[in-house]
Amino acid sequence: MTTSALAAASSEWQLAAQRRVLIYDASPGNGFLGAVWALGAHVLSASFDRVIGVRSVEEFFVALTTIDGAEHMQLWGHGAPGAPIIGEEVINPNDQRWTNLKGAEVWFRSCSVLQGASGYWFARTLSLQFNLSVAGHLCVIGTWGMHSQLVGIRSGQAPWWPQHAGVGHGSTPWAPRTVTALRMSLPKWTWSNHG
Repeated sequence: MTTSALAAASSEWQLAAQRRVLIYDASPGNGFLGAVWALGAHVLSASFDRVIGVRSVEEFFVALTTIDGAEHMQLWGHGAPGAPIIGEEVINPNDQRWTNLKGAEVWFRSCSVLQGASGYWFARTLSLQFNLSVAGHLCVIGTWGMHSQLVGIRSGQAPWWPQHAGVGHGSTPWAPRTVTALRMSLPKWTWSNHG
């Protein structure tokens, strides 16, 4: 193989190697959940092409600049309505560095990120302003290893769920739109109000 062919193959591999990315909150102070995220990232790393632990929102956005060709990204960390959290910092949906994902599918595996009016507008901003497909949960997740009330929108679309959705509900094995914590890809029903 020639040097130029080897360089081209290496470049293609690097792009392919970053299609599925996991970023998790590795900041100190997360206690038991921090250990669960780190262990889960290690155990489930075969489901991803790249796994990155970050300790701040700045590290999160720096990590995004190192990803090329991502099709699917998951963020594991704490959350609140409209507010994925790294450490004690909220990730801003208006930060221009979201453009580094170039139309990827982003799954916020954090509590309540798409809940209520704040969550609705968070998803809407990422979808319409940055052309991202956005998925997340309308409730507190993790109970029983279940992640309930999973919803999502494709890039360029507005949310289909009502702005008040998810308020007052938590994850249970019987809650609607539930996946297990071990599921590493989004079900097709994520993107519609059926399922």
